[in-house]
Formats: sequence, C-alpha cells, structure tokens
Amino acid sequence: WLLNGRSPPTTNPRRISEGWGIPSPIDAVFSRCNCDGKTFFIKGPLYWRFTNGVMDKGYPKPLANGFAGLRGKIVATLPVARYNNRPESVYFIKKDGNMQQYVYRQEPAKKCRRRTRVTIRYPAYVPRLIIRRRLPRAVRTPTVIQTVRINPYPSGFLLLAGFLHNEVKVNAYWRGLPKVIHYTVSLPNYNKPDGYDYYAFSYNRYYSLDVGKRIARPVTALTGKTVSKDWFNCP
Repeated sequence: WLLNGRSPPTTNPRRISEGWGIPSPIDAVFSRCNCDGKTFFIKGPLYWRFTNGVMDKGYPKPLANGFAGLRGKIVATLPVARYNNRPESVYFIKKDGNMQQYVYRQEPAKKCRRRTRVTIRYPAYVPRLIIRRRLPRAVRTPTVIQTVRINPYPSGFLLLAGFLHNEVKVNAYWRGLPKVIHYTVSLPNYNKPDGYDYYAFSYNRYYSLDVGKRIARPVTALTGKTVSKDWFNCP
C-alpha cells in the first residue's frame, strides 16, 4: 500500500518485489531522520538503500559492513533525529529482545528544505489524554535527592565514523516496554522539538516513546486505543 501523508492509503496493494525490486518478505524498513531521508530495507543479513525511491548502486550489502558489525535477526528499527547534543542514530531491535543503537557519523548541521506537511490524522496528532490524580496529603520528612546526569555526547562532539553500541534488553533500555516488539515508527510532528513522534507496537498495543528520558508510555492502557482500530482502521 502507498501512504504519502496527504491522502488515504491506496486500496490496491502491490508486491514488494514489484514495487521495490527486493525479495519479500522483508524484516524491517526505515528512513533516516535527516535532510536526505534515505530509506533502508533489511532482509536477513543484507540491506538495500534507496534515494528518492530509486535503489542506490551496489546494493544489497551486508548489514555488518554498513553498520559497524551489526548481526542478528532484525525485527524493527527506530531512526532518531539529531537534536541539540544528541546525534542522529537508529535503534535495531532483534528477535531475541535485544537492541543495539547505531550512531551515524556526525556532520556539521545544515538546514533542510521545508518539507510537505502531513495532513492525514494519524493517532500521533490526536490530542492526548491527560490523567490527573489527587493524592492524600501527608506529613513526610523532606528527602533530598541529588541527580547526576551524564551526557554521552558532550558539546562540540563530532563522530567521524559510525559507532555501534553493545546489545541491551529493549525493555530494560525503555522503561515500560514489553519484551516482544513487532514494529517501531518515527512520525513527523512539527510540534515536537526534534520534529518527530516515536512509537513502538507489540501485538495490538502501542506505546509512545520518550527518546530523551528512555520511557515508554502505554497509549493503549491509558486511552483504550488499539493498533488495529486506530492505525489500520480494522473492526
């Protein structure tokens, strides 16, 4: 199906092999959150790269060659935009519940051309439910908490080559995520500081990801919205 963000999805699907020239089924696909927005298709140990819908020359290539030794069965990918001192990166989520973050070679920031706005009302643009709780007042002894924040990417940091982090459990890295993740997506949202909303999907539930705080908010549990009904419009 074709979705362009400005009109409903096409009703007649095409085979992936016909539309993209890639053997199906694929394991994961993502587009970089930068000005170029190149798209990557992953199948097994190989990946294909596209620029403006056209396959780049010399592909497919091994994942290990393109992403600093990346291996394993990839089931989901989450590209993250560069923002302040945070570099652009992509998270590779694996079938065994582990995850690795690949940080791209960082280049001097440049201003992107103005992109066409997304007009389809994805769930990301629906006003969010705000839950307020009243807690009983109690007299407690004041507690002093000191927090030390460690910035892994200090000001002026410039990565000259791509870097692949060690494996971590996805539900340990993002608090609130389940062990099984089927898909993740980065949706443009011009109201957000970095320009994107980030979501993870597990069965018929989905979660809103706070990349900076590494927190997953259970949208389905808080609002009753489900993947089938609110994303795919299924009964």
